[in-house]
Formats: sequence, structure tokens, C-alpha cells
Amino acid sequence: MQLDPYWCGRGKLMIRSENRNILHFKNESLLERLSHSDARTSTDIVLETSKNGAPTLKKKIGSTYHYMHSQYNPVREAESFVSGMGDVQDYDQVLFIGAGLGYIIKAFSVAYPDKKIYVYEPELDVLDAFLEIQDLSEPWAAGIRSITNNSDEILQTVGQLLDETGKPFYFSVLPFYERNNTEGVNQLLTALKERLINRKSALVTDFSFQQRWILNAVKNFLRVMKTPNILMDLDPSVFKRKPVILIAAGPSLNDELDHLRKIKTEGSAYLFAVGSAINALISHDIIPDAFLSYDPTEKNQMVAQLVKDRGLSELPLIFGSTVGFETLEDYPGPMCHVVNIQDTLSPLLLQREDGKPVEAVYDAPSIAIITMQILLRLQADPIILVGQNLAYLNSKFYAQGISYDGVKNELSENQLKSAIKVKDVLGNEVLTSRGYDSMRKEMEMYIGQHPECRVINTTRGGAAIAHTPYQPMDRVLEGLKPGIVVKGWYDRGNGYNPSAASESAARLLWQGRELKELFGKVVKALRRLKNLKEQHAKATELTLQIEKANQFLRRMQKNNFFQSLIVPMMRVQVEHFNKVGNHIRTIVDAGEKTETVLKEITVFLNECIMNYRVIFPLVEELRDKINA
Repeated sequence: MQLDPYWCGRGKLMIRSENRNILHFKNESLLERLSHSDARTSTDIVLETSKNGAPTLKKKIGSTYHYMHSQYNPVREAESFVSGMGDVQDYDQVLFIGAGLGYIIKAFSVAYPDKKIYVYEPELDVLDAFLEIQDLSEPWAAGIRSITNNSDEILQTVGQLLDETGKPFYFSVLPFYERNNTEGVNQLLTALKERLINRKSALVTDFSFQQRWILNAVKNFLRVMKTPNILMDLDPSVFKRKPVILIAAGPSLNDELDHLRKIKTEGSAYLFAVGSAINALISHDIIPDAFLSYDPTEKNQMVAQLVKDRGLSELPLIFGSTVGFETLEDYPGPMCHVVNIQDTLSPLLLQREDGKPVEAVYDAPSIAIITMQILLRLQADPIILVGQNLAYLNSKFYAQGISYDGVKNELSENQLKSAIKVKDVLGNEVLTSRGYDSMRKEMEMYIGQHPECRVINTTRGGAAIAHTPYQPMDRVLEGLKPGIVVKGWYDRGNGYNPSAASESAARLLWQGRELKELFGKVVKALRRLKNLKEQHAKATELTLQIEKANQFLRRMQKNNFFQSLIVPMMRVQVEHFNKVGNHIRTIVDAGEKTETVLKEITVFLNECIMNYRVIFPLVEELRDKINA
């Protein structure tokens, strides 16, 4: 095919002035990158005239040029591609991975004018050509919200939109990149998929635990107020620069039981058992120096049942303030606590005698990560990981000795199918789950924030954890000295002010009673709005009544009892309601707005009242116990 001299003279072309103005608003940093690039003198792409007269483009890969679009009719090719995009009508947001000269994007915009479009073109020279060929000021381009060549930018955009709207994306890949940049496309799609999985996981976690976090915080508060805070009330010298072994329940724990027994006998390091690991140790007659638990579910009590059954009165429990309250009932040994960031009650009621704010740990997908946060803050050194597999070993989840209802130790066929590969401590490939992999990355983040603390991984067959060199346990033993462990290290008071807690609880209850009155006012305002609607009132009357309901609603949302206890109990519903509120503000028609307000606010208000009825009596009961 003969090259069109107009397209050959790359230096003659410029980004359209219309597009330049649009980029000033949509992505000024992209405009800068284009201005400073050498895309205009690149010989890696060539623009040609296709058989039907429309521009087409080919790109050099290795020593050969490959066409991005049809040599014959790129417009018809694009229309055909769009007609085969399947269930795209079910999505509001579409991400195009690869723009080329924009034919597919334009055909899609014409076919689906209401869709929001996001464009990621990895090649700057191709994006440069796209912005020369297409005029983004034309009506078809109105749906384009973002254009970039930066993968971090598009990941951030997608993540932000998922948080704001909760609506999924349709991903469309330019066929040229599916054929010629498979690795790059797969990397981006994997990163996008992880964002979606993490978002879904966070929603599931919030929905599953939101009520239990607050319920447990209220029921556990008296024990929090009467036990030492592990981060604030202990003798700092107990753990500072002392070896602590963080014992998780992974199957590699079986290999280290004899070593752990020796360490316990010699007192050469503190043994901290996290979660289910406690049962494996007790089953082998090894009593650690501490047992840590934080899971908010009712089932978590099963983890502590063996300790209770054996009456291990010398085994201290370090509990998260939002741990399932059943776990603490009848616990035979001493206790320390750590406040979980999901606990919104303790910061309201607890006040330190020294005036310092109450320290808390961030919530995490595993107790091992909570414990790592604690040990890093206590400046333990070295922290030695045992049984921290974060991967499958011989198709097992847990060590021997961990067996109770609801806990399966064998991988299912589906779990094996969905497993992913990571490197183990020796550099070999090992299978793991996305959940374990997410835990590993989170643990790496906390360890990386404390380069002054040594963390050693002894977990045979476990996933490699950044910042934690692997050492076999027998080598670690060589560096340990007997007599390190201080007996009764947990036997301390705390620095909390009981009278301040009583006053704060009384204030919170007063705010709770005020909230109940506001619920009633919102209900009355909605009832009046419903009557007006049924009487076919004028738009101005409906609008005024909606504003009255909103005034009471805003007061309700500012109430401290509501913000501190009700909102955390229904995070998912609150997030949905906020999105609905944004939508309601865009509705112009008074009748439609009234219909939506009545439907959405009524549902939301009923949820609020239901949660209030659960938590208010418990706070009343807590206030009475504080004052007893």
C-alpha cells in the first residue's frame, strides 16, 4: 500500500487544539508528557490511508510492522467489534485498554451514548496519533471521562470510582494488544482484578463484622478498663530488644515443636501463640508465654475452648477489644488487651491518667498481622516467625492438633483450581490463595515500616515474606540465650481513669436519647411528605417538605451516638445511602425526587432504628456496671 505523504510527514501534524484544551481539564500531566516526548519523530508507528480513505496505523514490533486497525475499512471493523461486546449494556462504566486511533471508542460512544468511558493507551506515540486524528470536542466524545498512558493513574481512577460508586467496570481490550502485548495486558488486568477483589473483600468483611465489632466493643469494655494495655502499661524493658517467637497455625509448625519445647524450657525467647496455634501447642504439652486472639465472630470462642477446658490459669490472653465477647467469658488466666481501630467506643470512654491518647492497632485479615504490629511497637528484636506458611503445604491449611467443628484442614478441588503461585522461602514455586497472598503483602508493609527491627522467617515451605530472611530454626537457636523470659510480665495495672469513663458513658447515653427523638422527627417529616404526594401537592410544597426532612436527617447524622455507634454498625448501608443521596441531589423532577426520598430514607431509617434498639440498652447496661 502506498503511504500517504500527509501521514508520512509526522512533523507536520499537531495535537488538535480542541483536544489540547480538553486535556488541560481532563489530564494536564498527560499533555506535559506528550509535549516532552519524542513521539513525533518516532519511526515505530506509521500512519497510512486505508482502502476506504480513513487513516489506519501500523506499529513496529521487533523488525516487522503490524496493523492496529484494518487496512481496508477500520470504521466498519470497529462497528463490528462493538456489536459483539456482549453484556456491556449492563455496565455504566467502560475501560478501554488500548485506544489505537479511537475507531472502536467512537463506534462504542455512538452506540452507547450514556456510558462513562475511560481510556488507557499504554503507548505514548499511539496516543499522540489518536489525539491528532479524533476530535474530542465532538458530541460522540462527551462520555469520555479520562485519558491516560499511565497504568498507575488508571488503577487509581478505577479504585476511586469503585469506592465512590460501587459500580463494576466493563473492560475492553484493543484486539491488537491482545495479540501483541499479552503480558502487559494481563499484568494490568490482574492488577485491576485485584482491586475488584480487594473491594469486594472489604465489603464482605464490613458486612459480616460491622455489628459484631461494636457489640463486642460494648460487651468487652469492662475487661478493657480493668486490664493492662499491652502497648502502654507494661514495663518497656520486658520486650524491648528481646526475642519473641510469633507462632502461627500453618502446617510447618509441626516441624518446630521440639525446638519450641526447648525454648520454653530454657526461657530463651517469649512464645506468642496466635489464633488456632494455641491448640497445636497445648496438644503437645507446650504452654506458650501468651495467647493472642481478636476474631469478632461467635465461633472464635472455640479457639480458646481447650485453654478453658484445661483450666490453664497461668496462660495470659492478649485480646483485641473487638474480639468475640464469648471468647473472654470464663477465661481462666490473666488478660491484657489491645484496642482495635474498629472499636469506636473505647476512644470515647477511655481516658488516660497521663493524658496520652489510647494507642490502637489497625484491623487486619489475620491475628498474626495484629501481633506483628504489637511486637514491632514493643520493639521486640528479633521477631521469629514459626508456622507462618501463608501457602499450602502438602494440601494442608493447619498444623496437627487443630481440629474443631467448622475447621477443614484439607484443600478442596475448587481451592486448588483457584490457587496462585508465589515463591517460597527457598525460591521455589508454591501454591497459595489470594487471601493468604493479601495477608503476606500486608505483613510485609508493617515489617517494611520498621527496618530497625529484625524479623526472621523459619517457616519451611512457607511463602517468602519480604524483609524476613529465612533461617532454619536450629540456626536461630544458636543465637538465643537462656533466662530471657520475665515471669509475670503481664501482672500490671493500667493508666485509665474510671470516673472519666463513667462521665463519658452518661454523656453518650444522653446523646442516644436525643437521637431517638430525631428518629421520631424524621419519621413524622416523611409521613407528611407521603401525605402531600398522595394529595398531589404542588412541586414547591413537596420540595419544602423534602428540605424539612433533610434538616432533621442532617441533625441525626451529626449526633455523636449515631456517628460513634450506629454508623460503624451499618457501614455498608451508610455507604450505599451516601451514594443514593448524591443521586437524589441530581433529580430535578419534584415527583420523582419525592418517590426516591420516601423509598430510600425510609429503608435507611428503619435500619438505623433497628441497630439503635440493639445497642442502646447495652450501653445503658454498661454505664450501670461502670458505676457499680
